[in-house]
Amino acid sequence: MVEGTHDFATFMSKCKLTEVPRINTKRTINSFDISPGRSFFGTEWDNQFDYWTFTCVGRAFLYKQVRKLVSAMIGVAQEVITVDEFRYMWRSRVRFP
Repeated sequence: MVEGTHDFATFMSKCKLTEVPRINTKRTINSFDISPGRSFFGTEWDNQFDYWTFTCVGRAFLYKQVRKLVSAMIGVAQEVITVDEFRYMWRSRVRFP
């Protein structure tokens, strides 16, 4: 659903350092992969958690675009939001916190 060229206005944050009145929010994600991961630091508690690696490849991204996109995906996985709500986010162009 996320690969390809889309309008990512929903998934961007306003950068506090610069004031850009109008920005093109269309970006292209060439590939997006989710795979089992591991912790950065090996500890005795690692087997109590599931780790995942999110790999997003593209030429350019909006400010915090990938972070917010992954957060929404985690919300779907945790059943905090539904897949239909996630799809609605694509169409709404309303930024979420």
